[in-house]
Amino acid sequence: MSLCDLVCGPVCGLLLDLRCDFPDAAWPTGIRWSHADRGEGVDAIRSRRVRALAACALAAAWLPLAATPSPAAVAGTFAGTFAGTATGWPPAAVAQGWRADAPFDVTSQITDRAGVLTGQVDSLQKDLDTLRSEHNLQLYVVYVKSFNGASGQTWAQQTFERSGLGGNDVLMAVAVDDRRYGTWTTQESGLTPEEDNAVRTDYIEPRLAKDDWAGAVRAAADGYGKAAAGDLSGSGGGTTSGGSGGNALPWLLLIPVVGVALYAVARRRSRRQQEQAGGWPPGQGPAAAPVPTEELRRRAAAALVDVDDAIRSSADELSFAEAQFGVQATRPFKEALESAKSSAAEAFRLQRELQDQEAAGKVAEAEVRARLERIIELAGGADQRLDAQEAEFTRLRNLEATIPQFLGELRGRLGEVRRRLPVAEQELAGLAAQYPPESLRTVSGNVTQATRLLDSAEHFVETGEQHLKERDDRPAAVAAARAAEEAVGQADVLLTSVGNARQELAGAAARIDAALASISSDVADAERLHADDQLTQTALVAARSAIAQGTAARDGGDPLEALRVLARAEKDLDNALARYREEEQRRERSRQLLEQRMAQVRARLASIDDWIQSRRGGVGHEARALIANALRLYDEATARADADAQQAGELLDQAEAEGEQALRAAQDDVDSWGPPGGNMWGTPTGRGRRGLDPTSLILGGILSGGFGGGWGGGRGGGWGGSQGGFGGGGGFGGGGGGGGFGGGGGF
Repeated sequence: MSLCDLVCGPVCGLLLDLRCDFPDAAWPTGIRWSHADRGEGVDAIRSRRVRALAACALAAAWLPLAATPSPAAVAGTFAGTFAGTATGWPPAAVAQGWRADAPFDVTSQITDRAGVLTGQVDSLQKDLDTLRSEHNLQLYVVYVKSFNGASGQTWAQQTFERSGLGGNDVLMAVAVDDRRYGTWTTQESGLTPEEDNAVRTDYIEPRLAKDDWAGAVRAAADGYGKAAAGDLSGSGGGTTSGGSGGNALPWLLLIPVVGVALYAVARRRSRRQQEQAGGWPPGQGPAAAPVPTEELRRRAAAALVDVDDAIRSSADELSFAEAQFGVQATRPFKEALESAKSSAAEAFRLQRELQDQEAAGKVAEAEVRARLERIIELAGGADQRLDAQEAEFTRLRNLEATIPQFLGELRGRLGEVRRRLPVAEQELAGLAAQYPPESLRTVSGNVTQATRLLDSAEHFVETGEQHLKERDDRPAAVAAARAAEEAVGQADVLLTSVGNARQELAGAAARIDAALASISSDVADAERLHADDQLTQTALVAARSAIAQGTAARDGGDPLEALRVLARAEKDLDNALARYREEEQRRERSRQLLEQRMAQVRARLASIDDWIQSRRGGVGHEARALIANALRLYDEATARADADAQQAGELLDQAEAEGEQALRAAQDDVDSWGPPGGNMWGTPTGRGRRGLDPTSLILGGILSGGFGGGWGGGRGGGWGGSQGGFGGGGGFGGGGGGGGFGGGGGF
């Protein structure tokens, strides 16, 4: 081995560590990494640095005594070694290509794609069976040639999730040519991150270091069994340790470079202090200077939008799953969704309260920070509850096996919804001729948006079919199918809303006569009872004005607005007449009015929520917070109806007012979201074109960070995403979602 071979490898390792320590420095494009990306622990990093420093010192002492190598030799050795270091693969692999395995769906407890367990699978299976029967842990073992450049932990986690593992499952993955390995499990297994780390360090890695592939499996089964039994102590395979003998020269030569090491440590410590001064995200670094209040406010707003998108998309996915698999099979997902909704509603309520208190100048900064932190905590908790169902939901809705049939079903459903477009358009034209524009605000653009969504859905179906036909790319076909599925679902909701609008408006028109008769009776009561106090007289003026507006609405006015005015005026007059009426009569009348009012507010809020749902890609956090709070107030009014009808009525008033504010805010967001007649790509979005319409997809939330978020895949959490979905949620091992943990390294 030449001096270049001896020195260049360790030196390149040290250079790579400098990239990890100073990732924001001006390194060449594509080689900014962190130690976590490389799947390395502290011991591995420390060992490599010691070797590199020793090599530098040895070179310094040796070079004056040796023949100077040619520049070409140094450059060639350095380039080859650096290429291997930069990619995480051996240098030979860079030169000649690499046989690698991407994460895949594991179907048996022992998978040997590397061919290192030949003839031993049966005996090893007995060890795994014993682990399962005695300790209720199911260990999956995968041997491959290479992890395709991924760290052992990352590869193990992705394979674990792709295989739908969970519960009491543990996965151990080994790349024999990479000499890397990793493990992954979840908290449901009963193991702790510390126990998993101990099994890797004391049981698995010593065997792998000796190329004892079968022994590593037995040691893993032994270690995890002891961990489950609570008596994990000592090594299962013997640790590798260096003796005290050998040449001491390399250690003596470290003295000149100790200053370099101390300088690097000081620089790293300085960088960490700077990062802390800028504020760490919760749970991602040591506590130092607090995060600025404005940054907390930004994070809270983003968290509310993300969790609202995840809940809405997850609700869509759940409805599809219930139709496909039944209510019983999807009950756990429904419970998780309801729990997430509850936390999100509380977060939106806190945000609304905080806005009101800040507007009134009645809250100190410490209270503002506490509220914002609580909002972030609630939104994050809601996301985590959705994430916890990822593996099982993915397994339930694994479409890859049936994707050809599913695409065919989608095409049929798309055609059914498209055939409703002319009817809905005609219906909308008839409504516009009969009612003023104010009455149609929630449905006026539904046919246009539905058309664009269906055009995009058809494009996605064709894309999925093309993926299958040309290269049998089922994951890509599933991603296209899921986007088409959501687009068709949203179009269906939009067209259904048009039909419901006619019923709602017709019902409102029919209810006006009853409302007019009811409030007229109150006016007559006021005159009969000689209620001449100022409060009643003021209410009488408002009631007569409402009667006039209601009468005008029967001849082409806005029946919904007239009903709202009549309801408020009658409630005020009823309250004013309360002391003039018998107590029992007052309670019964309040109950009847409250029931009518609740039905009216419920229908209105549902209509507004549908409008926001179908355009959520362009709706910001303010409108979402308002509608969430309006729905919460409605639920609170429903709960209080029997005990306190008056308070319930006041809550309904607040709910209705916030709902209308939400609609106005959402409409402002959507109006300012993109230019008329075009989209963010600068392409026309008129009715004359068909095909993929990115603007409508983003507006509908389908392309908001990867086909929609939530359980359907992509950003922000969710279930069942073939090419995304859940996963960015923490975990003890430095990544992953659903509360999983693991680790890995080299051997």
